[in-house]
Amino acid sequence: MTLYGRYSLCCFTGTSLALAISGAMTMDSHASSPTIVPVADQGAASISATDPAEDTAKLYTVKDGRVDPKTYEGWIRFSGFCQRCHGTGGIGSAVAPSLVDAVKRLSSTEFAGIVLAGRNGTWGVMPTWGGNPNIVPYIDNIYAYLKARADGALGPGRPEKLDAPH
Repeated sequence: MTLYGRYSLCCFTGTSLALAISGAMTMDSHASSPTIVPVADQGAASISATDPAEDTAKLYTVKDGRVDPKTYEGWIRFSGFCQRCHGTGGIGSAVAPSLVDAVKRLSSTEFAGIVLAGRNGTWGVMPTWGGNPNIVPYIDNIYAYLKARADGALGPGRPEKLDAPH
């Protein structure tokens, strides 16, 4: 078991990935969304995170185009690893869908499941990022950056940090 932040990568076998997030999330290639189940040996309770609106409370802070450090880190990780397929600012490309549109309907838990497990879809194949230490501990940051973009709070391009001088 490899621990990265709040996510514990338990196993990856073909079409499913088990994940501990105060519970375990299984992603089945036949399911439309991840399923959260209790993990008895970790004493965790069941979680239901299917409403993207529940994730919006204080995920990010944007003031005059400047972002909090977590959201800035999300932009760094997104631009380094995701942008080549999902386009500048997450608006999509010829090879991958818009993540700005996707996070409007995905909770942070669902987003993490797709990023960690990968996916075969109508656009092609989303690779598995579950073993990448440059992605796994920063999934919440990437989601926060994309959510700020999806909510219209942040434009495309490199944001400035809130703590940086004007």
